[in-house]
Amino acid sequence: MKNILSIQSHVVFGHAGNSAAEFPMRRMGVNVWPLITVQFSIHTQYPEKWTGCVMSAEHITEIVDGIAAIGKLAQ
Repeated sequence: MKNILSIQSHVVFGHAGNSAAEFPMRRMGVNVWPLITVQFSIHTQYPEKWTGCVMSAEHITEIVDGIAAIGKLAQ
């Protein structure tokens, strides 16, 4: 099975970034490893106020390093 590290945004309500990308890739038989760069309540183009947070570069690096530490990035 093919593995993809998908580095994208994530929204809780709706579908954008990883919340949109994961399902079709999994349906194609791909093992998706979602790594979120931001998590927002809704897409930022909604007229209502969205809330959420941006993951720091250090956080993302830690996650990638953790995957590398178990030898999975080469897959």
